[in-house]
Amino acid sequence: MKSKPLENPVELTDFIRTNLNRMFEGIFKINLASAVTREKGYYGICYSMPSAKVKAALSVDRELLILISTFEDQQTRTIQTARELIEESNGRLDSSMFVIIHCDRRGNNKLKKWGREQGLTVLPIFYNGSVPEGDALLQALAHELYSFDIFDVTGPVADDLQFYGRREEAKELAKKLQAGQIRSCFGIRKIGKTSILHRVVQEVREHYECSTFLIDAESDAVFKLTAGQLLNSLAQSLERAETVLDYKFVIITDNVDIAIASERLRDAVTQHPRQILFVFDEIDYLTPTSPTASHWRKDFNSFWRNLRAVYQTSAMDKKNLSLLVSGVSSKWFSAESIDGIENAALSFVPEEYLSPLPRGAASAMIRRLGRSAGLIFTDPVADEIAKICADMPFWIRKACSFIHSKVEIGLRPFEPQLTLVRDFLKEFVVTDGTAMSEVALSHLFRVFPEVTEPAIACSEGKMSSVQPRMLRVLQKYGIVSTGHTPGVTGEIMATGLRHLAQGDLGLADTQLVPIQRAEKQTEYGEWADELAIISRRRNLLEIKLRGVVGNFIRFSSMSDASKGNSKDRVLKCVDAKRRKALQNYDLDNLMSKLFWLELISVIKKEWALFDRIFGDKSDLDKYSSIINERPDAHAKNIDVFDTALHRRAVGWFEDKLAQI
Repeated sequence: MKSKPLENPVELTDFIRTNLNRMFEGIFKINLASAVTREKGYYGICYSMPSAKVKAALSVDRELLILISTFEDQQTRTIQTARELIEESNGRLDSSMFVIIHCDRRGNNKLKKWGREQGLTVLPIFYNGSVPEGDALLQALAHELYSFDIFDVTGPVADDLQFYGRREEAKELAKKLQAGQIRSCFGIRKIGKTSILHRVVQEVREHYECSTFLIDAESDAVFKLTAGQLLNSLAQSLERAETVLDYKFVIITDNVDIAIASERLRDAVTQHPRQILFVFDEIDYLTPTSPTASHWRKDFNSFWRNLRAVYQTSAMDKKNLSLLVSGVSSKWFSAESIDGIENAALSFVPEEYLSPLPRGAASAMIRRLGRSAGLIFTDPVADEIAKICADMPFWIRKACSFIHSKVEIGLRPFEPQLTLVRDFLKEFVVTDGTAMSEVALSHLFRVFPEVTEPAIACSEGKMSSVQPRMLRVLQKYGIVSTGHTPGVTGEIMATGLRHLAQGDLGLADTQLVPIQRAEKQTEYGEWADELAIISRRRNLLEIKLRGVVGNFIRFSSMSDASKGNSKDRVLKCVDAKRRKALQNYDLDNLMSKLFWLELISVIKKEWALFDRIFGDKSDLDKYSSIINERPDAHAKNIDVFDTALHRRAVGWFEDKLAQI
């Protein structure tokens, strides 16, 4: 329905509000309509009861707030206004979702983003003289609700909306640390160590009188410190906290004798009026096998010897000092000696692990997040996803994100059947899952090499030959299960182990690294998993593209001999110098020898054959150039924009080839 031109925001707001019943007929029933002024802004508000169809689509059973805001440039105060109105309804309105009708051409993305930051699902409708009606409106709402990939979380999580299965574990750990204990949290990459650390720190700061300092050892500024400098930094951080009440870890690079630094830390602990908690994250960077700082080979023992002395003195003086240590490898906290000297960290830092999620918690996470994305996962389907992913929360999210990308938004809410999900999971294991497990396992093997052979033996069905102690370690890392069905946990874990054992992917012309070269993948830190996935998908894409191009040209030559021999047609597309080096190969071998840009050159020069596949030559140029840059093969900084750009480029080619 078109509106008459109204320049006055109040008139326009009232016009939309009074016509909502007609606009939303069959979709929402307006039970209450009024207007409010908040922070100099005039808003229309309606309490609306969704129809049965909309309730099913949006998974709601209460009234929804419809907020009308006619500002042409929406601000975050709109979200705050909606939150206040929902709270003032005293439970009448749904607490996590609302609809907003707005006049900001760029408002949809802004409003959804701001809503997510405050734990709200925002369903924006852009008003430009009219709004969609009937089924078109329902489809628009479903698209806004379900198009966001709620599964794709790359960083650590701590809020209730995203933190699953370990709330009580985090609370119990916080309670123990408040009592002056020393705890540890070892586990394989991406199992959720940093997430639970953040949750513990949040619990301690909110519920206990405790001065908490987080030391991120992955930071260059931290791992470059000597043992004396690190102890001195801890001491001065404590001293500073007493005066400015800021519990930030301060890095001090002054050269200081370790004995003096240790004494200063002891005095700072003694004089500090509150409970003290030092949290060491990514501790592997401060161990004898540190990938970045070789001086910790000798500094590790002296650091822990002096910190142990400070801890024991504080205990005698009844001054509670607590430590929480987190990292991948427990090796250096269980070794009896280092270079012939008794290990000071042995029996001081306990050997404790963060295992994969319990199956029930993993399945519950899948079902709950699935509902938010319009995917109704039954118990058997959720259990299957968790099993394939070895109950690893990060892998589960990535698998569900993959399924999310495969199901059309217009079909939702949708209940994927077990057979369909199994097909999606098979594809996910090949394209993404194996790459992630290789990154995680190769990193573990580098920092804890003693587990390599036992893990490989388990993947080869030789679990009975593995020493019981090492089997327990593998079980705590979540690599194997010794329960009713002993063996490697999950297809993703098993496939990653097999490929690392073989030293390659079992595919021609691929470059994803075996064990001895795998540490390169971890140099990218946060983005190692994303880059490994992109690398593997790119390799598979290149293999498929070579086959497609070769076969299309072969069949074209067979259909029309006047176009020439297929091999000669390919050779004409490459540089003259390369042509001479390649002329003795048959077509299949020739295709396998082409570089990426040479392969693209063949497609462009034989465009009549490939026009229907790729459609737009400018897009082909753009995305092939992005793929050719290969950020994982160059010494450059990687960020979210690099990974997103390369995912998009690879996805474009995959979508085009999928249509053949």
